[in-house]
Amino acid sequence: MGILRFYKPFRFSPRGSIFGMIALRRRAFRCLRVLGLSVVLSATVGLISSCREQGSTPVAGTGARCGSVSGAQAVVALDTPAAGASQLSGSACNVDPNSIRVVVYALTNEWYVQPLTAAPFTTISADGSWATSTNPWSSLVVLLVNPASYTPAATEITNPALDPGVIAYAEYPAAPASLSFSGYTWGIKATGSAPGDQFDPGPNFWSSSSSVVNVAADGLHLNMIQSGSQWQCAEVYLTQSLGYGTYTVQVSSNLSQLDPNVVVSPLFIYAAPGQELDNEYSGSGGLVPKPDDAQFVVQPYTVPGNISYYVQPSTTQFSSQIVWRANEVTFTAWNGWSSAPAPGTLIDQWTYSGAYIPPPGQDRVHINLWLLNGSAPLSGAGGQVVINSFAFQP
Repeated sequence: MGILRFYKPFRFSPRGSIFGMIALRRRAFRCLRVLGLSVVLSATVGLISSCREQGSTPVAGTGARCGSVSGAQAVVALDTPAAGASQLSGSACNVDPNSIRVVVYALTNEWYVQPLTAAPFTTISADGSWATSTNPWSSLVVLLVNPASYTPAATEITNPALDPGVIAYAEYPAAPASLSFSGYTWGIKATGSAPGDQFDPGPNFWSSSSSVVNVAADGLHLNMIQSGSQWQCAEVYLTQSLGYGTYTVQVSSNLSQLDPNVVVSPLFIYAAPGQELDNEYSGSGGLVPKPDDAQFVVQPYTVPGNISYYVQPSTTQFSSQIVWRANEVTFTAWNGWSSAPAPGTLIDQWTYSGAYIPPPGQDRVHINLWLLNGSAPLSGAGGQVVINSFAFQP
């Protein structure tokens, strides 16, 4: 993520107010057996609930609240919360309340486990009902988990619904947690929209709205849009570690004439703070010092020899590649979408063999579009990057 990318330390923010329980009115239920998922659709609430099959036979949660749920799929639902509500309730169906628990996360600038880090699990009654409290939120996600195999983190940058070990989830307001692109599942970064909800890099406001992040026939679209006085930025990330290998993206956007406050990273690998491999573009004099407008980076960027600058030519079709090995990393950018640079197409190449090559295991590929220091574009216009494809070879 270049010079200014580092994620904030995890923190817990206790804020909140009271509301009364409101019963969930469920209009429809359908089970997507092909995917091993179930979705609860509520026209009144706009609530999405997704679930995965359990290995054991469901034995509880079959009371009146679950009367309309068919089949043996585990399902969790959240009663529609009032704005600013600090008390939550809902139901869990086709689960064993002796072994399964509810975990709630609230989104502000990142996801915070509720109601307390020391008390993250909520019990489920024999009739399937559950109730807990929460601190202030812009969005909520409710998980069904088995504490024997799932340990809630105090905070998460990524949507907890995508965590391994989650049996089922419900999110309010309804929003996409992930998308499919180039044969992989990608999570979508999001924050709240209240003052103080910004998050790094920048910090900025991040959105999972389809107007900001979407997949079309020509590839993955990341858009920067203005909503009122706020600028919404875009980021997606792989939900799995791929480790050492060759990472390649085909880009179909001209990144040579960006606004100085706009930053695009069509490919970076983030493992942990200070463990990151980046290819980034910005208007000259912005993130990248003049006269250049692109850079390859091995974090920490402050270490001499960990950055290589270059000038990106005016092109709407180019490739960016990171070959990550235990003893070296090679960054390459070239014109066109050939599998490797052809004679005369090389834009820039840099091989790093220093002491800061990240270890594999916690790595995730990211693609993003954001504002330097959270500052509005000097031109007053947002931006877009389109990624035609992503490929990985071990």
